[in-house]
Amino acid sequence: MSKSKAVFNKAKQRWKKAKEETDYKEEQRRQSKKEKKKNYQFWFNGKPSFAEKMTYLNHQLTFVYAGNNLTEYGKPLYTIDCKYENEKVKGILIAFKDYLVFVSATYNLTRYFEYTQIKHFDTLSPNKNRIELSFKYNENKHFFKGFIKGEQTDKMISTLKGKIDLKPDNKPKQQNNATTESNLKINIENYDNKLDQLEKLGELRDNGTLTDEEFQKEKQKLLG
Repeated sequence: MSKSKAVFNKAKQRWKKAKEETDYKEEQRRQSKKEKKKNYQFWFNGKPSFAEKMTYLNHQLTFVYAGNNLTEYGKPLYTIDCKYENEKVKGILIAFKDYLVFVSATYNLTRYFEYTQIKHFDTLSPNKNRIELSFKYNENKHFFKGFIKGEQTDKMISTLKGKIDLKPDNKPKQQNNATTESNLKINIENYDNKLDQLEKLGELRDNGTLTDEEFQKEKQKLLG
């Protein structure tokens, strides 16, 4: 074999190897992008906002841990970046169907809160851009900070309020007709959409708090 041909073959082999490496990296990039899109759809219910993408990037280890350990709770309703207990622990707060879960892989911490056991749920706006929330669970007070005001945060807090207000301990007791209308108005104002309000009215009718006539009257007022 001539020297020029040997040089050509060697160059050809280097080119082939470089192409294989490039193709491998490209395939890895495609797979990573596909996996990330799948995770976005699971944790954020579709196309994520910029803030949600940043949440995922800032807590990738936590999302991996949550994906490996929390699948039994089903698909998340909402997932938000926050700080737990006086800003000491950074992680993500996940609202599932029956549980609220805070996870931080960095601090090796997971906290589970069953909605039916949460009491005294409160929200606070320390400034125009942030929201804080707190509640009592098993006689202990829990604080969450760092929520950025926006559509997703509003929806999550609305969902939490609805689920927590629906727990059995908070269901209204039997009342006489003179006090039903005023108390019902207070209860209805705790809900953030008409569907939840209709469900609450149905519960009040079923447990005898409202008569059928009162139910229809309040239903008409709700639906306009």
